[in-house]
Amino acid sequence: MIYCFHILVCLCLILFQTTLMPHFSIFNHFYDLLIPFIVYLGIHRSAREGVIFVLLLGMIMDGLSGGLAGIYLSVYFWLWISALQMTQFFRVDNFLFLTFLTAAGIILENLIMLGSEALFKSESLSASITLNDVMCQILWVAFTGPLILFFLSYSQKRIGLWRDNLFSD
Repeated sequence: MIYCFHILVCLCLILFQTTLMPHFSIFNHFYDLLIPFIVYLGIHRSAREGVIFVLLLGMIMDGLSGGLAGIYLSVYFWLWISALQMTQFFRVDNFLFLTFLTAAGIILENLIMLGSEALFKSESLSASITLNDVMCQILWVAFTGPLILFFLSYSQKRIGLWRDNLFSD
């Protein structure tokens, strides 16, 4: 049951990110919506569940982006591993921690994207535009990232209660 929920969330996030967001100027500097989902998988789900979705989402986004093969897979994998390891040291239901971890994921993704672009393209990059984009993304994630994580956690608990009530009779 929870796999169906994760698949539905993944499809909704991918469709929203790739079809609707590019048509609205307010989302020009928005972050990758799958990053909070990857953080959620690292914090709240088992390693077995998480690795399936991380690999699947990485391959889907690599196919949709048309960029370097494996770049999203690498970003998502390292972010998931980091979130998984952070749960051993920090309280994961803290609002500030969730904001920090999601913002760190945005920074990690941008650093890997910028590094791969610098490595494989010969023209110079504009660091001020990139810094401006990252700052806007961090502001967006400060407001929306923890809300997305809270929604995913709340939905998971509600589905678990519904499943328990359904099968307890």
